[in-house]
Amino acid sequence: MSKNNNIMMLGFPRSGNNWLRYIIESIYNTKTCTFGNEYHSLSTRGPLSNVCNIQNKKDAMFSYCYHLHLFDIKRNYSDLKNIENMIFITRNPFESVLRHHFIDKIENQEKINLSELMFYLRDDQNSWINHLKYFDEFCGKKTILKYDKLIDLKNNQDELEKLSNFFLQFDNQDVNKIKDNELNFINNLEIMKENSKKSYNINNKTYSQKYSNYFSLLPKRDREQIRKSFLEDSGSLLDKYDIIV
Repeated sequence: MSKNNNIMMLGFPRSGNNWLRYIIESIYNTKTCTFGNEYHSLSTRGPLSNVCNIQNKKDAMFSYCYHLHLFDIKRNYSDLKNIENMIFITRNPFESVLRHHFIDKIENQEKINLSELMFYLRDDQNSWINHLKYFDEFCGKKTILKYDKLIDLKNNQDELEKLSNFFLQFDNQDVNKIKDNELNFINNLEIMKENSKKSYNINNKTYSQKYSNYFSLLPKRDREQIRKSFLEDSGSLLDKYDIIV
């Protein structure tokens, strides 16, 4: 595996990974896929085949952009350790963890165990904060994107610019093509957002979610307790990357 011709795209589950994959395939002509399944890209899925313009591997600007979670990296470390490029997608940690681990309980109005919630935020080996720590310790070329800004169709220009700067630092880029793709994406953001949803299974909880903010459904006292505990342990790292909770 060429260490300079692949990218790791890392994010905790339910952090906007699919939306970022869609943007990368639509604008940067780079196939995204799960590690070990290089043919499983958004461009191969019927609903998206007309907007993700990758016809074959030789057309891609990079060999692959691997969509990964932390457990994927640990399981395949010997194969991934030589990759020197990383894009990290982050979302409000409480929202990501609740959507990934507790969505059924919340929608059924069951009480959330705060110790269990904190476990997935901080203590689990694949916790939200350990994803951020891995990015922080990564020594290659890297950039961090905020899902909450990236999904804001009126104010996501700064995040798209960061992503563009990341890709344009490499020598093999077709700058004019990227700019044309960016302009098309920005001019059709609403359509693009709806198209991205088509890559989900209709039964997927992320696709069929009932609420826009699950954390706000927790009792105020629980929200304050979780926020205080999380900031006491992880506040300095959150501040470093301007992640507001």
